[in-house]
Amino acid sequence: MRCKTTMSTQSILFDREEWSTRKAKAWLKRNGFAAPKVGKAENYLRYRQLHPKKACAAGSFRTKAVGRGIKMVFCCLKGGRK
Repeated sequence: MRCKTTMSTQSILFDREEWSTRKAKAWLKRNGFAAPKVGKAENYLRYRQLHPKKACAAGSFRTKAVGRGIKMVFCCLKGGRK
């Protein structure tokens, strides 16, 4: 799927073997992201930036490793919003 605008950050994932909740929240704040409540999965801490069903177009999600133990999930916004 091609976006009408640039992709937006939907979630940021931190590898639980390398990141604590405290360190992940500090990284988020230092890099200008929100640090809402954490979603804890078996391997990752997930910090949602956008609600996937409300803000993101279906089928537009992409995941990219951006640092040691950090992955970002990107999506196209619904309706081509910025």
